[in-house]
Amino acid sequence: MEYIRSEFSLVDATGKIRGDWWGHYSYELPEGKCDAIVELVDNTYKKSYQVRLIDFIDLGIESDNASRQTPNKRAIALGIDKVANSVKVIDARGKSLPLPTEAIICDVCPTSWQELDRWITQATILQKPLVLTYTPPVESNGIDAWKILVGIAKYLSRTGSAIALKQLQAKLNIDDFTVLQFGLDALSACGWEITLHEQILQMQLIDPGYVREETAIGSATQANAAVQKFITTVNELIFRQQYFDRQLLRLVQSNSSHRTSLTFDTTGA
Repeated sequence: MEYIRSEFSLVDATGKIRGDWWGHYSYELPEGKCDAIVELVDNTYKKSYQVRLIDFIDLGIESDNASRQTPNKRAIALGIDKVANSVKVIDARGKSLPLPTEAIICDVCPTSWQELDRWITQATILQKPLVLTYTPPVESNGIDAWKILVGIAKYLSRTGSAIALKQLQAKLNIDDFTVLQFGLDALSACGWEITLHEQILQMQLIDPGYVREETAIGSATQANAAVQKFITTVNELIFRQQYFDRQLLRLVQSNSSHRTSLTFDTTGA
């Protein structure tokens, strides 16, 4: 499975640093100045530091072209800011609370301004409270997720049992199947045979000796490249979940304190 990745150099007055933008083509990058959200990454394979692009605001878009452009992140944030006080947001994450009979249930943490905008817009148009019921983002990382996935794969192979896809996603705290697929691809590259039938997964260990070598994080092998891709993608997913979870919680706090305005941080987490 191929995954889109664009390489770039991020430049400011102090110098430049190389970076990657996963899931996007190079033509989507701005050519001029921009505000950017990046994550510093220690690339052990290349033995250097890089940045991973999370989001950006193109500062070169002229105002007279704004109507012809896809709404950028700042515009979305400002739009949410304007309706913040007309939308009631209820924090029911991980709680057993009586929910309003008529409410918009947000059961998946948004990972982009566009997703956040859709939830807020829906609640605004329907004039219903927005209830957050998703699991709060965990303090974890891609390496932890990989170790858990390998442990589950070993158990399933040893016992000959299977696991429901949803159950595996819950154990890894990964709602996005695309991200999980990278993990399954990495397991395949490391010597497991993965079978998915009617949302049920089976994992069979083919060569135990090969697996022990290839699942060692940090080895410069083709299999490890697949492992690193999974780890990198999970780290980005967790970063986005934590960032946009904080934006929704600021709305909750705004509701409770009856503030008259809300400013979203669109340039950093």
